[in-house]
Amino acid sequence: MNSFFRPLLWAIPYREATIHLPLTKEPIRQRLATIIPANVIGVTPTLVGGQLPYRYKIYLDGYSLRAIGPSGNRRWCLVTQGEIQDIPGGSVLRLTLRLSTLIIVQLLLSLALLIWFFRIFFIENSLPIILFFTMQFLFIMAFNFKYEADCTLEILRQLIADCQLVDSSSSID
Repeated sequence: MNSFFRPLLWAIPYREATIHLPLTKEPIRQRLATIIPANVIGVTPTLVGGQLPYRYKIYLDGYSLRAIGPSGNRRWCLVTQGEIQDIPGGSVLRLTLRLSTLIIVQLLLSLALLIWFFRIFFIENSLPIILFFTMQFLFIMAFNFKYEADCTLEILRQLIADCQLVDSSSSID
């Protein structure tokens, strides 16, 4: 990637990650097929002492994994896709995380409605206001995506660790 464009990557709601596993892909697939539930349900603590429920739908098809979530609350829904691949000394689960298409459409419609509102009610000099809110919108979207991606990776890592697939030397990139 060109170093000129690298600072712009924070605004793109897309992430790649790798979970290193100590076994080859066939034993990993068999264990994942037996232990990963169709729905992962839990709660996340909030800053004010409450809890937010979350739910992930996880599908395993051969060596491919697909997780959709968190859903059921005000958090942004991600689509996480990955594939188990053999490497020397074990295997890896290569993941890509992105916002769900429904969330992207909702965000774009909200931004279009905000632009329309400012064009109707603030006809003169509305461009600086529109640019200000658009930049804030992108900033909030980028940080929310990063938070949700980190939470999703942690939940997947814990699921894999709970089934004793990951040893102490494994990591997430």
